[in-house]
Amino acid sequence: MKNSDHEKLGKYPCPQGLYNGRYEHDNCGVGFVANIDGRKDHAVIQNGLRILRNLMHRGAVGGDQTTGDGAGILFQLPDLFFKKVCRDLSITLPPVGQYGVGMVFLPHEPEAREKWIREIEAAIAVEDLKPLGWRDVPVNDTVIAGQAKAMQPWISQCFVDGGNLQGAALERKLYRLRKAIEKRAMASGGAENPCYLPSLSCRTIVYKGLFTATQLAGFYKDLEYPEMVSAMAVVHQRYSTN
Repeated sequence: MKNSDHEKLGKYPCPQGLYNGRYEHDNCGVGFVANIDGRKDHAVIQNGLRILRNLMHRGAVGGDQTTGDGAGILFQLPDLFFKKVCRDLSITLPPVGQYGVGMVFLPHEPEAREKWIREIEAAIAVEDLKPLGWRDVPVNDTVIAGQAKAMQPWISQCFVDGGNLQGAALERKLYRLRKAIEKRAMASGGAENPCYLPSLSCRTIVYKGLFTATQLAGFYKDLEYPEMVSAMAVVHQRYSTN
């Protein structure tokens, strides 16, 4: 190694524009995209996934070289999409802002899964809300392998009627509900039959998992549909060693 090369190790590029090496850190990859006019379209989600793919270097991969440390995307609740898919399930959704959607990771074992569905619906009732129905999220699990495949949960969406609540008031109620469900899950101590809610909201939804940045879009078939629209999207690629 040349002395000049040695001197360069550990040094960052010279400050330019908005860049300054003082702010460099070994952290997760995070990206954000939005239409500043508030217009919702599918391109925002596509561009969010494109950003995520470009953040591949900001995430880590497990020892099996196939399992990501985690990647996901958050965007506004796609009301038109959910109205369409729920119609086929005979689920009637209230106007946007008056219902919530929970992204729920459940056990594959049918009896354990039904137990958690009953637990969640009981928690919904305690909060004076009403479950409208459940939807199994279509996935393509051929894009994952190794530990991610072995630990893959059953993924469902729970639709919750806000009753007389809407907007911020309903969002607060759904936050309390998610925390109550998380407490039930922790109290159960059931690591073999877990329940986890990535999101429960009347405003946004999260699609995530033990993915690398390039696997997320291929795994969740929902993300392909043009009715899946949003005015903003936040993406995350986990770097678990920080």
